[in-house]
Amino acid sequence: MTNLSKWIIALPFVFVVALALPAAVAGDWWWFLGDWAATTFVALAAGMWLAATAFVDVNRPRGPRDLANGLIPLGLILVVPSAVADRVYGPAAGLPVGVSVVGVALSLGAIALGLSARAALGRAYQPRATARPEVHLVRSGPYRWVRHPMYGAALLWAVGWPLIVASLFGAAVGVAFLLPVLARRMAREEADLRRVLEAEYDAYAVQTWRLVPYLY
Repeated sequence: MTNLSKWIIALPFVFVVALALPAAVAGDWWWFLGDWAATTFVALAAGMWLAATAFVDVNRPRGPRDLANGLIPLGLILVVPSAVADRVYGPAAGLPVGVSVVGVALSLGAIALGLSARAALGRAYQPRATARPEVHLVRSGPYRWVRHPMYGAALLWAVGWPLIVASLFGAAVGVAFLLPVLARRMAREEADLRRVLEAEYDAYAVQTWRLVPYLY
């Protein structure tokens, strides 16, 4: 695959997931117009997949595939029809606008956390993480406090993004898919890092939280 071909694949995919799929659920191509929350939801749906595509460097090794590589995107895709159906036909439209404001705040927090974690990793970033013999421990940025800030950002996004359209159901779908998959991946990655870094990682684990400061 080349950088050109990844965009040839990604652009039709974004059109289907961000526009065609919600339109099929709502029965209207322009269901989101006139509703700032729905418009923001659609824009962020497109932006999420475009950003994910931009982050992929086809020239770098990506590590071994695991179940999470399929279930995480699937969960995020399923959020779309779930949240749209809840907004158009379910109780979400009747919830106060404050729910949407909270959703925007959580989504922006997720973006900020994810970008800061990605910047801290630099060239150490891998979309399919695996501990290589030459791996070094990153302690800058959010990694000073938590060991898996990118996964924290993903879960925060899974909650905040559907809440923009006040969809508690959409948020539940996202978390139901992502939480068990990310929990399994975190356990596997930490085992790999302990195998490679040994006492250095043990000391780091004692000094930090796994996902949420002061909670977990």
